Amino acid sequence: MIEKLDELAKEVAEFLLEKNYVRIVSHHDADGIASAGVLAHALRREDIPFHISIYPKLTAEVVAEIEAPAVFCDMGSADPSLLESLEEFAVIDHHKPFEEMDAPHINPHLVGIDGAFQLSASCIAYLVARKMGENEDLSGIALAGAIGDKQELEGANREILEEGLKKGVLRVSEGIRIGTGEIEELLFLSNEPYIRGVSGDEKGVKEFLQKLGISGKYEELEEDEIRKLTSAIILMLIDSSREKVLRSLVGEIVWTEREILKDALTLSNVINACGKLDHAGTGVAVCLRDERFLDEALEIHRKYCTKILRELNRAVESIESMSSLKYVWVENEGITGAVAGVLARYVVRDFPVLALRRIDGIVRISARGNEELIERGVDLGDIMRISAQRVGGQGGGHSIAAGASVPEREIAEFLKNVNEEVQKRLAK
Repeated sequence: MIEKLDELAKEVAEFLLEKNYVRIVSHHDADGIASAGVLAHALRREDIPFHISIYPKLTAEVVAEIEAPAVFCDMGSADPSLLESLEEFAVIDHHKPFEEMDAPHINPHLVGIDGAFQLSASCIAYLVARKMGENEDLSGIALAGAIGDKQELEGANREILEEGLKKGVLRVSEGIRIGTGEIEELLFLSNEPYIRGVSGDEKGVKEFLQKLGISGKYEELEEDEIRKLTSAIILMLIDSSREKVLRSLVGEIVWTEREILKDALTLSNVINACGKLDHAGTGVAVCLRDERFLDEALEIHRKYCTKILRELNRAVESIESMSSLKYVWVENEGITGAVAGVLARYVVRDFPVLALRRIDGIVRISARGNEELIERGVDLGDIMRISAQRVGGQGGGHSIAAGASVPEREIAEFLKNVNEEVQKRLAK
């Protein structure tokens, strides 16, 4: 599958290699920051100066600040008209393209691969980096981005994993995917999985572990302790989570031999937290293997998890319903996507979930669904784009995860539009 993208990767790589300077513009989540990190390593090894800018979304105002030559990561495909004013640019993305682009452009959708499920932007950046030099050691960063976008390591992603294993820069073990470190801390901060009565509840964590007779660091647990812990967590989730979600929690854990955070899940979670709490530079530094920033990054991650869990524990009691969707208002900035995602995976089974936040007369919305809804024809990227445009806003994204911004005065009409669009697709 990756071979189909080789020519596009080569075209973008040649664009970058012929420059004396490159502006890297990327998204502020784990996938976007990992994408920037992969390209930064590749450019630095070729002695090409670069400057990294991380943004929550691509807008005309962002583009106006960018001098060419630039490479856009995890953004750009969905609205190439925003980039028309730039003379020299390339795009590395995995969001569904809606128009042709007269610039070097690599995207899995261009070769028939759905970028929502395989080959996140960081994995695409890795394919470009491989064409720039001997950069296979960056596979761990690439997969951290894919994990951050909730992609499974199968299909084309699996090829990247196999390459890293062959080069000796990755290894795998079996277990439950909750990260590494003190098990008590991991469970307290855990929103993936979100375990009601345990996540964010110190007393609940202690009682849970005391019943199991387990303590210490996850990576130092015996095999029977890991099995006992895994079974107990699955039993806590079985009534509220879909089978596919439960299966995704257990399996291969990817270990990164070259990164300063040794398991790809923790690397993904930490750099995502840095981006979402406006410390993207710290996240990039972690990707660049600068140990001076590790303690700061871990503390940012803890604050981010605590923020999400406070919001989640409130949100699960205040979910509002329409005939074909669920929605909740979020009070804290930077976590709407995380809240919607957790609710869609661990609380709401049958409908899309929207998390909404008011900011200066605008409502920002994150929408999340699941594979079963997509199989029934629900494409949230399309639905958010159509519904937002009808009320003078903007929207788009993947079939399973999308977002929008709309005027606050139009939010009731927007929600009505989304509900009708979901209903229409489910009725087919």
